[in-house]
Amino acid sequence: MTTRTKETSEVDELRAELAELRADLRRATKAVHRQSGGGFAAAGGIASGLAALVARLAGNFVSDAVIKRGRIFQRPMERAITGHPVRAAVIAVAAAMLFGRYFTNTRS
Repeated sequence: MTTRTKETSEVDELRAELAELRADLRRATKAVHRQSGGGFAAAGGIASGLAALVARLAGNFVSDAVIKRGRIFQRPMERAITGHPVRAAVIAVAAAMLFGRYFTNTRS
């Protein structure tokens, strides 16, 4: 399975889980609305709490995907650096100079 296919399947899994969480949120909001006799204040408070929970879970899923993606590139980068240490040092210094120049120019 290629990396692109893995990424696509992970994104599809995230979308499915988010859709499931949204459906759970809708069901919970409807249940609270029925139990409170139409009290929108209580339903709104619970719904906002559930929405915050969904947002936090979505953030966790995305951060896990980013961490996995970073681990995929870790070994090739380590091999490139150990195989060509001088080239890696030159690239690092050039990147530092570019970022330094960018940050000093934006402050002016």
